Amino acid sequence: MELIKSIEVTLEKGYKISTLILLYSGLDIVASLNTAIGKDVQKKDFIEWVNKYVIPHMDVKVTGEDLYAARCAVVHTLASESSMSRQGKATQVFYTWGDNKPEQLQEIIKQNGMNHVTVKIENLIMSFRQGVIDFIGDIPNDPKLIYTVLQRSEYMLGYNSIPFLDEAE
Repeated sequence: MELIKSIEVTLEKGYKISTLILLYSGLDIVASLNTAIGKDVQKKDFIEWVNKYVIPHMDVKVTGEDLYAARCAVVHTLASESSMSRQGKATQVFYTWGDNKPEQLQEIIKQNGMNHVTVKIENLIMSFRQGVIDFIGDIPNDPKLIYTVLQRSEYMLGYNSIPFLDEAE
C-alpha cells in the first residue's frame, strides 16, 4: 500500500501537517473508487465511505462528517476549523501524535468548554489502513463494485493496476 506507507513515512519524519494532507487526500482517493461511474465525487461519497470503512476502527467518537470537515480545514486552509464546524454541522478535530495522549488534550478542551474531538494521527492512519483492507475485502463479493473500482482506477496517475491492491498488508 504505497499510499499508506508514504503517509506513515511522512509522520515518522515528523511532518505532521504533510501527513494530514496526505492522509485526507488518501481518504478522498479511495472513497472515489466507490463512487458510481459517470458521477463526480461529492462530499457524501467521502462521508459514506469513511462511515462504513474507517469509523468502525476509530478509538474516539467521530463521524464521517467530522472527518470531512477536518479534511476541508486541513487541505484548504491548514486549519482545524471549517465552514461545517463553524455552522455546527461537524465537530472540530484537534490532533495528537507520538507519545502525546489524546485524553490529556481532550480534558483541556473539556475544561475550556469547547466542543472538539481529539484524534491521534496514528489511530487515524491505522483506521484508514484497516478501512482499505475491509474495502478490498468487499470488492470480490460485489460485481458492481468490481466494475466501479476497475473503471475508476484505470484513470489514476502512475498505476497499471488498482493502487494498493498489490500489497494489501
